Amino acid sequence: NADSCTIHAVSYLKQYEVITVSSTGQLKIWDLRQSSSEPSRTFVLTGERVPLHCIDKHPNQPHIVATGGQDGVLTIWDMRQDTYPVTLLDAHSSDMWEVKFHPSNPDNLFTCSEDGSVWHWDNTSSQVSMATQLSTSMAGSGTENGAGIGGGQGPSTSRGFGFAALSSNSHPIPGTSSPWLSNDASKHRNLEVTTLLPHNKMPVNTIDIESNNLLCGTDGEAVYVVRNLTLR
Repeated sequence: NADSCTIHAVSYLKQYEVITVSSTGQLKIWDLRQSSSEPSRTFVLTGERVPLHCIDKHPNQPHIVATGGQDGVLTIWDMRQDTYPVTLLDAHSSDMWEVKFHPSNPDNLFTCSEDGSVWHWDNTSSQVSMATQLSTSMAGSGTENGAGIGGGQGPSTSRGFGFAALSSNSHPIPGTSSPWLSNDASKHRNLEVTTLLPHNKMPVNTIDIESNNLLCGTDGEAVYVVRNLTLR
């Protein structure tokens, strides 16, 4: 009896904890050690209850979780903090169907959408910016090609985005080094977003990553492989 609504995605958070996202726009943590049918914690996206479709956790810092939903917004959560997300980043024009951190380069994140777009979010420049600011404080105190099975895609386009944190009620935890956890809009000025299937019009329903290759599944049984991703 995990939830009274539709669960759209589920993932292990820890060995004894699972996390779910649902059609009510809630993110819930369930403790498998407890016999209760109630979640141990509940997180809320917005008061409008926008359905959440997908979830992925940071491979090295499992308290960092990314979700996407019906409004196409990329949402970053810190499971150590209160019930609201750290940052909401305006993203796709339609439903976001899947979000994936790169397994070995997690400052790189990928999303796909009903609008046919696949985005590569590169936050490594923000990481460098944060390290530089930290060092200063302590002292004072691409282009890719997507090849589809049976066809190809042209060169992708890349640009820098000045995203703002649309909503955040929490504060960064001291010692946190991940750029994904910043609720300061200025930290996201160096966030680069690359569109990987610029000519695709069909909804992209699922993605997977292996090394520097991205696999995309779309309507019409079309599968695309985006090769030689630029990972920094």
